[in-house]
Amino acid sequence: MGLTPSQVEQYLEEGYLRLENVLDPEEDLGPVIRAYEGEVDKRARKLYGEGKISSLYDGEDFGHRLARIAAEAPEATQDINIYEVRHPDMFRFLLNPKIHDLIESLVGADILCHPCQNLRATAPTSLASIAKTTAWHQDASSLWPEADDHLVVTTWIPLRDVGIDEGCLEVIPGSHKHGLVRALVSGVEDEKLPPGEPQPLPLKAGGMIMFHNYTLHHARPNTSNKIRWSMDLRWHDSAKPTGRPYLPAFIVRSRTRPETEQHDYDQWKRRWEYAKAVTKGVPASRWAARDRDLIDPKADYVPQPEEEPAAVS
Repeated sequence: MGLTPSQVEQYLEEGYLRLENVLDPEEDLGPVIRAYEGEVDKRARKLYGEGKISSLYDGEDFGHRLARIAAEAPEATQDINIYEVRHPDMFRFLLNPKIHDLIESLVGADILCHPCQNLRATAPTSLASIAKTTAWHQDASSLWPEADDHLVVTTWIPLRDVGIDEGCLEVIPGSHKHGLVRALVSGVEDEKLPPGEPQPLPLKAGGMIMFHNYTLHHARPNTSNKIRWSMDLRWHDSAKPTGRPYLPAFIVRSRTRPETEQHDYDQWKRRWEYAKAVTKGVPASRWAARDRDLIDPKADYVPQPEEEPAAVS
């Protein structure tokens, strides 16, 4: 059920894996989609009642409805992330053993669900006021130096098919071997990109892209007429620091100490409510934190460990 030896080798050599048919679009993704369909409907009814949109657009599908609403009320896309909505079906998805089986092949038998858990509703470029472009970056840049020497695996998961037009993910194969690249808060400048041909990774729903925390990547512009719904979730060895010590992580699998697993939705929800209340203004990027003297400026360039993190077969 885990990764094959050749897949582990590819991940460690190229810094990413593109996997198809990992999840069932209905069984695994369906509950998350319905949860967010409900969230969009709730927002539509509120905005319609306030006279901010001309229609509920309830005849539109999941990809198009929020785009139609946001064209009239851009605020409809605000605060839609996992830790903002905190829906029980999203929490249940974080406990999905199909994902954990793959992660275990890379980080070992004790898996932490990292607090950098995101569900993104990426607007098309036609909605200029809310469309966002994603610069080249490394996920390590969003973590503080305590996590620099540890493998943090990102899983990028589309809720609907994502092609070139919808703004699929793009990576630079092998870029994780160059260590942490000093960047602006907005991302890595083109002249600092390591050598390598960017690889676009279109993906159907049910697929997954796994990549290394040092792999340079970005999302292409969403030039379609619909929202690109995707999740980027992070995982690592539960014994290692997260690089986000002020946000709630939890153990999803422990084969060595099963009693430490934390599958309590209410506790997860309360911890996020508390974290949001006490961390206002804390910068997400290490470069912003450095500029505000919150981390050691000497940590700007943190070399990649000489040896790759050991994979578990």
